[in-house]
Amino acid sequence: MREQEFRAFFLDMHPRVLRYALRQLDPETANEVCVDVMRVMWAKGLAAPRDEADRRRLESLCYRVCKGLIRNALRAEARRRKLDEELLRHTNPSDSVACDIADRVADDAAVAALLRQVPVRDREVLSLLADGYKTGEIAIALGVSADTATMRISRAKKRLARTVERAGKEASVAIDD
Repeated sequence: MREQEFRAFFLDMHPRVLRYALRQLDPETANEVCVDVMRVMWAKGLAAPRDEADRRRLESLCYRVCKGLIRNALRAEARRRKLDEELLRHTNPSDSVACDIADRVADDAAVAALLRQVPVRDREVLSLLADGYKTGEIAIALGVSADTATMRISRAKKRLARTVERAGKEASVAIDD
């Protein structure tokens, strides 16, 4: 498809694909999925439809790509929720940080915001932990030794705990003001 043909396809399909994604995802994620669908369709370098049957096949492909990306987004959200639960489960109840997590992190958006504050390498390790991978499996996935994986897991947990603690202190300062 030439650029002009793709623009026409984009203008036709983008709102339809976005509505489809919005039925299953939050607006921000739906928009990201929709953009990714259009990027994939452009990258495929498909031929412009010659007739109605070609147009339908192209639209069908577009929705199939969207469906796959929606499944990926839902799996990612499930991993984030599992990570949240895992983090809560592994915190020491006598530790004030655990109370901060339980008391101050009320919804998934807040947890996601906290996770975005830790380095990408830490999020990667924490995501693997949340997915149920054991240290040896994480080491293989990261291409490091088991000892290095153990150290990265420990550091990621500590950084996340500090981030949560900072967020708790900032929230309490804001409440006091």
